[in-house]
Amino acid sequence: MGIMARTDSTIALAALTAASGCLDVSCFTRLGGAFASVMTSNMVLIAFAAVRADATLAEHCVAALGGYVNGVAAGSALARAGRKEDRFGEPPVNLVLACECAILAVVAVWWIALGAQPAGGQQTALLAVAALAMGMQGAAARQIVGQRHTGTTYLTGTLTDLVSALATGRRPDPVAMLCLAGLLIGAATAAVLLRVAADATALFPALMLAIVSLMSWRRRRPERSIEEPGIE
Repeated sequence: MGIMARTDSTIALAALTAASGCLDVSCFTRLGGAFASVMTSNMVLIAFAAVRADATLAEHCVAALGGYVNGVAAGSALARAGRKEDRFGEPPVNLVLACECAILAVVAVWWIALGAQPAGGQQTALLAVAALAMGMQGAAARQIVGQRHTGTTYLTGTLTDLVSALATGRRPDPVAMLCLAGLLIGAATAAVLLRVAADATALFPALMLAIVSLMSWRRRRPERSIEEPGIE
């Protein structure tokens, strides 16, 4: 992978992580206290809700977990997870990113139609669809980063690796640092938008995915021409 390819992948990962941060804040604050991408927290909350007999919280967390699992399964199947050649800019990964972008566009339209104030069953349904998109993103990110531990929807491992590197005198992974920064920027963006323009909050993740999807499709042609110099 060349320098330009690495740069494109790094920008893509940071943008995807910003989308996750924004969507998680939006879902947690407006869709019943569950996250769209942080499934560890949702599983903890399911147990908490069971003990407290909080059926509403349990319903939201289960919906998010189900949506995410289905998203990972669908995204992995589309991206043919585990095949070495499937990376950022390759058709299988591009297809997953395009599908996620379309789903987030539906979420944005739905969110705006409800005036950024979903209630009842609309909360549960919207949360499940948002989590579906995040599951697909998780599958795509695994292909983009290969064997590295940097993710875009689950970053505890990323933070652990970064702190471990700093504590042992190793050079921290700049991609991991950028992804963590992207998460904070996305979350802060959601907090600001929810205060000043709540309807626009769901547009930010869709915009990030549109940018990443466009980058991935545009990057494919130049690499193909470089890889096949003998064709005239």
